[in-house]
Amino acid sequence: MRDLAKELAVTGLLAAIAATSLASLHMTERPALSFQYSSGLPFSALPNLYAGLLLFLCLLNAGKAVWRHKRENQSLAKEKKPTGRAVATVALLLSFVFLLGKAPFAALCAVFLCLLFLVYGKRKPLQMACIALGGAAALHLVFVSALGLRL
Repeated sequence: MRDLAKELAVTGLLAAIAATSLASLHMTERPALSFQYSSGLPFSALPNLYAGLLLFLCLLNAGKAVWRHKRENQSLAKEKKPTGRAVATVALLLSFVFLLGKAPFAALCAVFLCLLFLVYGKRKPLQMACIALGGAAALHLVFVSALGLRL
């Protein structure tokens, strides 16, 4: 929001300069003898053109800044999904710890890993089963066989 405010402030300042120069060009008294380019355009044509172009570019920049800010907010809203994943992960972990003494460790690890894969969007059942069973076997080897913990 802060970047949007800065960009709109600078754009607004430039737009105010352009509008002021346009207004001052039209409010000043024209001399009786008005100079013109060889093409027939008056000398005030180029300053009017530049001020109008600056005003147009300021409006485009302001629109682009608002559009970009809106798009970034939408992408931030989409990135808020991992908080649901984090809550699901914590819930799975707490249920894993709660069931640790009541179910066989290897089976519990395999189910935990499969559910965790589902939470994080993995949808290939064969791959999930292989990784879950391999991970459960590895964890069983480390904690039960190697470390001697009775789980």
